[in-house]
Amino acid sequence: MKTISFYTEKGGAGKTLYSLLYSSYLCYYRRKKIILLDNDAPNYRLLSARGRELGSVQSGSADTAAYARKVASVHKEVNASGGLAPYPVKTLASQDFFSGEEKKSLANLFAGKLAPRYDVAVIDMPGSLTNNNAICTLGNRGMMSLVVIPLDVDLMSIQAGITTAGILNENAGGKIQMRMFFNRVDPTEVSQLGVLTKLVQKELEAKELNEKVKILPIHVRERNGFKQESYNPKQTFLRSSLMFPIRDIYNEHSGLLSLFKEVDRELVRMGDIGNTRADLRFDYTDFPMDNDAKQSKFARKGNEFTSQVFDHKVEKTGDILSDSNKGEI
Repeated sequence: MKTISFYTEKGGAGKTLYSLLYSSYLCYYRRKKIILLDNDAPNYRLLSARGRELGSVQSGSADTAAYARKVASVHKEVNASGGLAPYPVKTLASQDFFSGEEKKSLANLFAGKLAPRYDVAVIDMPGSLTNNNAICTLGNRGMMSLVVIPLDVDLMSIQAGITTAGILNENAGGKIQMRMFFNRVDPTEVSQLGVLTKLVQKELEAKELNEKVKILPIHVRERNGFKQESYNPKQTFLRSSLMFPIRDIYNEHSGLLSLFKEVDRELVRMGDIGNTRADLRFDYTDFPMDNDAKQSKFARKGNEFTSQVFDHKVEKTGDILSDSNKGEI
């Protein structure tokens, strides 16, 4: 199993958004078995978003019927190919950091319980770091595969990203590999990326982080659609934990799919953690839907929506470290 987190201490950089989009990409596009862990206490925005989506498709209202049929069609296709739909969204813990026996429990959870069942665990973190947070706890045990740091095209965001990398490197004993990419790039800012990339590289070298932090040769364009959470099938709904809209991604040429494929390539280079079964090893292979993307293979059939597709229980309290949580992990 691989573990990954999109993280920076700068607020509003898109770490939660990318955690959601990458999870949906892995599950519904790559057909991988994944779990999304929401550690952003106390709000748990990803868990709340999943609840809203499930409520929408299960409502039976005429306004969301077409959306529900489209989601059901996607999940039928994913399940038929051996995937997992919908992927589980769980809270990692009721606090922002771990200490003592909790560190041991966290390591045992990932190595013993999650690794045999999932290809990838995606962790969404709170905005502030401590040396006992989940990323550093896993990193110190060699169990954090990759941290991806989004950078906006401004010096404050860049400095925050470099500072984040330094803190993670120090608190995890230099055991975490990190990657950076430029995020929300306006077309007028593309010409600046070469200069900014050299600036970041120079700063990383000065802080002796250049062996642990690399800049991905990908940027993601600014697009308001990434912020939309709409269940109207006539609108774009990119921010979804129940599907990944390939057609919309391709048509907009946002760079998002290129970013995720590049992240996949980086993950393949990282070692597996725990007792990962051979059939769950994360690999980078040809993407079966690439040739069909422009035809939008997702969801043009009129499959009737059935609630059995979403028969798992959404837990609003408890966490997967607690014995009181009996939900599917």
